[in-house]
Amino acid sequence: MVGRKIKPFTPLYSEILIELPERRNILLENIPIRCPICRSVHVRSNGIQKRGKTRVVCYRCYNRDCPFRIHSAGGK
Repeated sequence: MVGRKIKPFTPLYSEILIELPERRNILLENIPIRCPICRSVHVRSNGIQKRGKTRVVCYRCYNRDCPFRIHSAGGK
């Protein structure tokens, strides 16, 4: 077969740090990254964007039945 091999799907997990007043922090570990539209875990990283003075990781949904993919370029 010609072309790139398809990468096997592995779910993405992230750690979220919640900063509360009075120097209290809560760390949430192993939170699955999901599509906000279809709630699927079939997402992959899609680069980093600059938002104000910080940088934000972007994700793209690869679920074929996601209604958002109709309006976007979507994955192959």
